Amino acid sequence: MAALTIASPFMLWSALPLGATGATQGEVESRIERGKSAEKSLASAAARLEKLESIAAKGVAVLERRQAEAQAELDRYQAKLDRTEARIKASHV
Repeated sequence: MAALTIASPFMLWSALPLGATGATQGEVESRIERGKSAEKSLASAAARLEKLESIAAKGVAVLERRQAEAQAELDRYQAKLDRTEARIKASHV
């Protein structure tokens, strides 16, 4: 009898529906639809971000190429200046 007394609350508890929050089926369906809508919105935003990242990466590549070209030109002129300065210094000795 004592085992039945102890087990009774557990048996009653196990008969309760899981997650019973008092929400109606319509409310649950509405939540599901809002979740699906939010998921679609997030997927769309992720696709836009991916496109923007691609555009930005292309822009960065162009700028890096231009920087490399400018650096190469600067290096050429710096070498020319160094040679000119060396000739001037050598002619004053």
